[in-house]
Amino acid sequence: MDQTPKPIPLDYEHRELLAEEKVTRRLLAGARNLKADQEVIAADWAFRASKELVRAHTDTCGQYDPELLTDLDVAALRWAGVDPANHSTWVVHRGNCPEAGR
Repeated sequence: MDQTPKPIPLDYEHRELLAEEKVTRRLLAGARNLKADQEVIAADWAFRASKELVRAHTDTCGQYDPELLTDLDVAALRWAGVDPANHSTWVVHRGNCPEAGR
């Protein structure tokens, strides 16, 4: 019996790319309300962007270099309620940050 995984159909990948493109445009336009399937994509990007936000910090957690985040990173964070300029809204923190674990 052949155990080779079946390839994902191209029409599925095409739909995914179109969905990601639509979410990108909506986030960059400042949309706050997304459909459920779009929210999954936006939430994934927001989580990834929150990790990038922490990586883009300076020596102090809560201060970051805005040039290290893309426009889509910032838009996804804002959609999720995270203001990169307001450290108290950050979801992810450095290990030595006093806000960590709150």
